[in-house]
Order: sequence, then C-alpha cells, then structure tokens
Amino acid sequence: MFVGILLKDDIITLLNSWNIEHRIEHSKFVLKRSRLRVCLPAINKDLAYLLGFICGDGCLVKPQPRKKGGYRFKVSICFSGSKKGKAQARYICDIIRKYFNYEARVFIKKRKGGKDWLDVEVNSVVIYAYFYHLGLPVGEKYGKLNVPSAVFTETLFKKFLQGLINSDGHVRRDRRIVLVQKDINFLNQVRKLCSKFLNIKFSVPRPNIKKVGDRTYTWYYILTLGPEKLDNFLAKSVAR
Repeated sequence: MFVGILLKDDIITLLNSWNIEHRIEHSKFVLKRSRLRVCLPAINKDLAYLLGFICGDGCLVKPQPRKKGGYRFKVSICFSGSKKGKAQARYICDIIRKYFNYEARVFIKKRKGGKDWLDVEVNSVVIYAYFYHLGLPVGEKYGKLNVPSAVFTETLFKKFLQGLINSDGHVRRDRRIVLVQKDINFLNQVRKLCSKFLNIKFSVPRPNIKKVGDRTYTWYYILTLGPEKLDNFLAKSVAR
C-alpha cells in the first residue's frame, strides 16, 4: 500500500528542501540518474517493529558529502554476528524489501579483539527521509530519541516494543523483560506508553555504571515488575 497522501506530500517537501531531484512513477519514488523505484508504505505492524529495532540498534547516519557533490544518506542497523543476530538481520532485510522495494546491503564488521558484527545499510535518501519524517533523529541519538507518535496505538506500539526488546533488551530467566538504554528520558517515555497501551508496568530507570580504562560509561535499564508472556511481546521469528 502506498503511503498516505499527506505523508507523501511531506516527503516530497522534505526531498525538495534537501535539493534532491526526484519524480514519482506508478506510486514509486525515482531519483535522478537512478534505476531504483522506492515505495513508501503506510505505517503498519511490521514497520512499527522496524522502528523499534532502529531506535535500539540503528540510526540515521549524519549525511556525508560526496566527492562529486551532494550528500550520502544512510540508515544503519547493527546486529551481533551470532546465529540469532544473523536471523534478525535477515528478518529486517525482508521487511525493507517487502515494503520499500529496496535491497539492503549487509556487511560483516571486524572488531579488534572482539566478535564480528553485522551492519545492514540502507543507502536511499527516500527511505532516510521517511524515517526522519516519522521522528528518528539524525546522527547521535542520545538526548534526541523519542518514541515516534506514528506508533501511538495499542497494536502498533506492541510491535514497536517487540523491535525494541529484540535490539536493546532481553528476557531474564524469571521471564521479566529488561530494556537497556543510554537515554533515560527515552526509557521513561517507553515506561509510560507501556502502561498506557499495554498495561505493562516497568520499574523506574536504574543506572548501570561501567569503567573501561580511564573512562566511565553510564547506561540505564528498566525491567517489568512481573513476568510477561513471551508470545505476547516477542516476535517469534527472531526471538529464540
């Protein structure tokens, strides 16, 4: 399904403000000198899940200048190199392919002295503009991240939470859900919306301080105040 008229107009306005030459053919966005035909779908459960995952382990990379002029726009989503991480990456790529008509690229990244990880890249300014319009910040997320208002319904927020849990959270053996984030304000938003839409109660954010050499890192975590049924909140296709 093609994106709603109002959102389509907003994306066109945004692309024009960025001086991105484009046209629309058969309900698909086409850029100048590009063969790609990018769809922009209306928000649905799969895209709400994708939004949650990006809020956890993805970002809109700050546009980088090209040698021939203009800028490179990239959406980056990270995964562990484990079997579960690879399954998550395939699932996210399937969503992007299905709804945007776009084939994301998967790169294996090497960590010095650590485990490999995967980076799913979407190098499309149209898709970049779509997520930007939905409220995702550009560059560093800390202090700028908010739950997108597009998922403010029970059905969509449940899927958003699934994506967030599968990227920035886990389920303990006692079946309590844990979410970990650097941004305490974002966690408080999630807490309030979980209570409002799903009647799930989380604890207040608690600090988790870690020292690495001379540096001190502070993260915050929240956890449910009682066990939750996994089938209700975790995507079966990726959470195993």
